[in-house]
Amino acid sequence: MSKFEYITIDFETANANLTSACSVGFICAKNTKIVKEKYYLLNPQEPFNLNNISVHGITEFDVIDEPKIYEVWDEIYNLINGEILVAHNARFDLSVLRALIVKYNLNFPDVKFCDTLQISRIAFKDQIPNHKLNTISSYLEVKHNHHNALSDAYVCYEIIERVKRMYQVYDIIDLYETLNLQMGILKQNLFKKPYPIEYDFLFNDMPQNYDLFSAKDQPMKIYEAIVAVLESTGRSMNIDEIYDTIVAENLYQFDAKDLERKGKV
Repeated sequence: MSKFEYITIDFETANANLTSACSVGFICAKNTKIVKEKYYLLNPQEPFNLNNISVHGITEFDVIDEPKIYEVWDEIYNLINGEILVAHNARFDLSVLRALIVKYNLNFPDVKFCDTLQISRIAFKDQIPNHKLNTISSYLEVKHNHHNALSDAYVCYEIIERVKRMYQVYDIIDLYETLNLQMGILKQNLFKKPYPIEYDFLFNDMPQNYDLFSAKDQPMKIYEAIVAVLESTGRSMNIDEIYDTIVAENLYQFDAKDLERKGKV
């Protein structure tokens, strides 16, 4: 039986590897209230990238005496097992979670997951210029320390509660039904899509000379492959949509600035 209505979660990583989590924050909600908070600094046992440090401010010296994920996993597992997890761009955070579980052969939790990015795109459509977490927090006038895992998780909680009030629904299950969204399911061998992805045509029509899955470490090749499909099909996507699609398909974790250098499509 679930202890909470939902738990918001956010990971920060030391480098581009999904297994390099250096912090994670959880906000546990029930009956519209926060009933529990947890924040962990983690020693990823991997090198820190300067770009990542510039984003979240965590260095290898900050975590040198902090626990490894497997040392606190029993506590985290007992917290999240059987619960609904919520994250902003949930595919990334759930990909990190799954990668850590696989790397360290940890007990696999039974969880469903929701995405505040998708909720924001419906609820705040035409009200904000983009749906990045710091943009939403400013719009909602929520105090926010962007890329602090606990603060990011708190903004996700605020999004859920604000949108529940907007649509006058009782809980997150009702909210997802009202918005015609489908919760994702974290599985050991795959992800079930949490919502209909509009851009499946990208992967159906990919030219033979572009092999996305052999280009996982080459974000520009992935980008160029997507642009090729867009040009051949006469469709268009903006930078945020391309980035979200790449992350949603768990192809690569990289800085959106890589795409911004190319300009709008």
